[in-house]
Amino acid sequence: MIPFTNLPSFQKLGLSRNVFYNFYLFLNENCIIENKTFTDFLKDFGFEKNSNRKSILSKVEYYLNNVGIDKHIIKKRYDLNKTQELFQKELIASNRFKTKFSLNNDAIMTEFLSDNDVETHPLQPIFISWDKTFFKVRSKYFQDYPNCQRWFLFTPSKLIDHYAMLDFSIDSETVTRELLALVSDEIIGNTHSLIDSITWILNPNDEIGLEYTNRLAEIRDNEIHQIKKNQIILPDETEGEAVIDDVFYKLTSHYSEEENDIETFKSIFTKQELFETVIDILLREVENFYINKNVSDELFTDFDKLIYEVKEEKEQRIKKGIE
Repeated sequence: MIPFTNLPSFQKLGLSRNVFYNFYLFLNENCIIENKTFTDFLKDFGFEKNSNRKSILSKVEYYLNNVGIDKHIIKKRYDLNKTQELFQKELIASNRFKTKFSLNNDAIMTEFLSDNDVETHPLQPIFISWDKTFFKVRSKYFQDYPNCQRWFLFTPSKLIDHYAMLDFSIDSETVTRELLALVSDEIIGNTHSLIDSITWILNPNDEIGLEYTNRLAEIRDNEIHQIKKNQIILPDETEGEAVIDDVFYKLTSHYSEEENDIETFKSIFTKQELFETVIDILLREVENFYINKNVSDELFTDFDKLIYEVKEEKEQRIKKGIE
């Protein structure tokens, strides 16, 4: 992510799931810090460029421990098959995608929270997540396993609102539309982010990577501008701040599990001759999303064709002895 933050237009790429990056943006936008790069900002927390995973995790644990949050290791082995099926059905129904790694973690977390062993959960668990899928899966899981441990599920903001509400009594005058919204599981924060999707595909230090980054930032900024001006209405089905966030997330997620195609898919974004074709496909898909409220199969069909063309070109170059 660091190379992207060195670009003049990086703030147009939007927020991320990276809380350090979001905090950095917040401090910048509110002029709390000035002339500090994201690299220097991370150094203030003790994160160096060449830090390995183990040292980073130890620092994260240190900071969390300082605010009273302990790490818990799930040691039990759970049968995940049926729970994974629940998640898969919900993902298919909502036309969403998750990697096998994420799906496995979600299933483990659901089984852990639903474990009715009193030694595992002496108190009723509270789970905090922005993930919409959990809200649907939890209800179905409780139906299938009525004797399981029941657990609460909140988004971060909803948890804060819930505890704030405990501090005062409610009468008819305080039951506003906003208050009623708090009891709805439909109020869930945005989860898809453009910058998170492009960081593993594009290299802004390359000419073509920089061209893609700037163009995508421009597309996103233009869409956000139109939304704020009420020139277009963001579909309810959108999980990012803009439709381009969703389109790019679903595109990259689709190919992230295809081991045979992932490298070829990434190489599409290194070929200058495909630039306008790719941008045209993405723009068409954004327009389609506003009409049909979802990505189309044509998006993947078009990229399958590009992958096939790139593979064919590579095979021809190998035959000619170029590679």
